[in-house]
Amino acid sequence: MLGNEMYISGFTFVVFGCRIRIEVHFSSMLTYLVNTFASEANVKSKLQYNKKPKSPSIASVRHHYF
Repeated sequence: MLGNEMYISGFTFVVFGCRIRIEVHFSSMLTYLVNTFASEANVKSKLQYNKKPKSPSIASVRHHYF
């Protein structure tokens, strides 16, 4: 009986740890995608208009995702 409870608790702990790892990896990947998208938008706007990119748009994008 006690062994079963320890096995179940260990299994849930492993599943919980894997879920945390996946969530951290997904959030870091999402941050990387948003950063690359923002930097590409900055480069494109600099090439097209030759003036400073609008920072509120990037801030709104980050606020939308986080």
